Amino acid sequence: MQWWRFFHPAALAFTMKTASQSLVDTIKGAPPRTVQSARHVEQHAIRDNPRHVLYTLDRLALEER
Repeated sequence: MQWWRFFHPAALAFTMKTASQSLVDTIKGAPPRTVQSARHVEQHAIRDNPRHVLYTLDRLALEER
């Protein structure tokens, strides 16, 4: 994938949102997103239910991030 595809109008909004969230996380000193996601799943997902884990990750990505 070429690096300039991130500047395509269809991907520009996603690129800007991701960059701004990463900047805020860096300023706050927050842990990486993988760690944040794992903690969120531990707190909100039903144990031993893989479908609910995926649902929780989807909800985190779409609604809270």
